[in-house]
Amino acid sequence: MLKYLYIIPFYPLFCMIRIQSEYGWMPLKKWQALLTWFFKLVLIEPFRIAEAMVMAFLPEKKVRPIFIIGFFRSGTTYLQELLAADKAHNTLTLFQSVLPELSLLFGWFLVPVFSAITKVFHVSNQFHDLPFSWRFPGEEDVALNAMMALHDYNRIYQYPSRHKMIADSFLFFRDPEDEKRWSAHYKYLVKKLAYMYWNTRLVLKSPPNMGRIGLLQEMFPDAKFIFIHRDPYISIPSTKMIWKLNNVFSFEEYTESDVEDILIEQYQGFYELFKAQSGHTVCTTITFEQLIRDSTATMGYIYKELGLEGWEKAKPGISAIQAKRKKSTILRLDDQIPAFLQKAGYIREIRNELGYYSHQ
Repeated sequence: MLKYLYIIPFYPLFCMIRIQSEYGWMPLKKWQALLTWFFKLVLIEPFRIAEAMVMAFLPEKKVRPIFIIGFFRSGTTYLQELLAADKAHNTLTLFQSVLPELSLLFGWFLVPVFSAITKVFHVSNQFHDLPFSWRFPGEEDVALNAMMALHDYNRIYQYPSRHKMIADSFLFFRDPEDEKRWSAHYKYLVKKLAYMYWNTRLVLKSPPNMGRIGLLQEMFPDAKFIFIHRDPYISIPSTKMIWKLNNVFSFEEYTESDVEDILIEQYQGFYELFKAQSGHTVCTTITFEQLIRDSTATMGYIYKELGLEGWEKAKPGISAIQAKRKKSTILRLDDQIPAFLQKAGYIREIRNELGYYSHQ
């Protein structure tokens, strides 16, 4: 079983070697990324094993997550931040995404240490154009990647040339065994979060979950779902920024044209899976635009639709985050649609289905 595999000394390092052998060895020009991973997997090993041993003996814990479903750059992180403002909720943080192996036992003192270091060096969160915080919301797929999980969709950023194979295996789950293996890794991570946050409700967000909504409903029968969408003519080009920033962590070189082709296939795949599965799942739907326009009112609607308790207690914290983000604006399309989307007829069809008929 997975929980016992993680007790094996240097198990993640062996996984990395296996991934390299199956997907392709990292070129020498990527030596910085290789060294970063090597040092991480070696230096934390004694602490990782200690936490893995604890996890192996902890019993399973029932969780009732709230899943935020939506494509990249569609307001999912902001919605995650708003939901986590409720003291009855907790969410995966950036620290837990980067170092999930140490979060249960050692996060309580590592987070302040890391926070002090990033403050000294004036590190910023380039992905969201905000001051950097290790307590900022994170994503489960990033955490699985950091754990060197062998069944990981986010490997797409490290091996973009293998994106179709990775999507088939860990998004579409063409092989039922891949679905079982991915589910085991995901449950392991969620179990760890459940013990970290005990009896609070977990707020979970990872864009690839847009294609797994049916599976997540089976895994967590008491889960609640929120689907947030944004004009794909804005969210898809905006996602190119993620790829640009992730280039330094990639195990391969890739071009802007490569990214554009992947994004079109990615959006189509996510949406097709969501559309096929969402009909069997109760899912509250909002738009990015209405969330930005009046975050507090939109959150009140979500609480009512999902039957969440404690709105009056949660409202002040949510309003405070809205005030902090008051400079946010709704991005609008120029008259010119991005060139790489002009020929993407299926994206145009999805856009119409979602109700974005004009360029405004």
